[in-house]
Amino acid sequence: MKPIWMIATVMVTICGLAQASCRVLDPELQGRYEGACNGAGLADGFGEAQGPVSSYTGYFENGKKHGQGIKTWHKTGDQYHGEFRGDYREGWGSYTWGSQSPWAGQNHEGEYLKDLREGFGVYFWPNGDKFSGQWKAGLRYGESYMEVRKKLATKLIMTSISLNQTVCTVTKEGIGTSRLIRAMVTNVAKTDITLLIEEDGKTTKKLITDQQFGQDWQPC
Repeated sequence: MKPIWMIATVMVTICGLAQASCRVLDPELQGRYEGACNGAGLADGFGEAQGPVSSYTGYFENGKKHGQGIKTWHKTGDQYHGEFRGDYREGWGSYTWGSQSPWAGQNHEGEYLKDLREGFGVYFWPNGDKFSGQWKAGLRYGESYMEVRKKLATKLIMTSISLNQTVCTVTKEGIGTSRLIRAMVTNVAKTDITLLIEEDGKTTKKLITDQQFGQDWQPC
């Protein structure tokens, strides 16, 4: 009969081999895996996976991410924290863009379907603006709070503008230098405004949109 310590050593070796052969199917997580495994040699249950592209901590089913989990992408620092189904971000989750991403600091919290934002969700910008509403195939349907406020402000300005009214804008020239420009409103259409600008003895006609007008020009 073999000593108990020899039997224990054999069992640890067998478990180690089983763990090493346990597979994760996500191509971004091909590397090291520690966690539960099923009889088919696939990650199944709670586990941690590390790959060259990303890392994941959470639940698996038949080798696929399934259930609650956190996936982090190494290059950008992006992170998704939420539900997975069949290896996809699916269900409710929160995605935050990392410090190395072009969208650093932005965050979306809401419903996902096959890795895309789908259904209700709230998108946050670092400047405090946010969009709360419906998403379809990753795209938002509607406007953010700041976009709505800008439109309302532009609408109010448009209702106050009349023909032959003088309006002003400030243009920058170099560092710390600015110049006031005056113009006369000669035509107001649904979304366009025609301005007659006089500068340095010259008269120039300029057509701008209502949004441009609301951002750059004010009655004076």
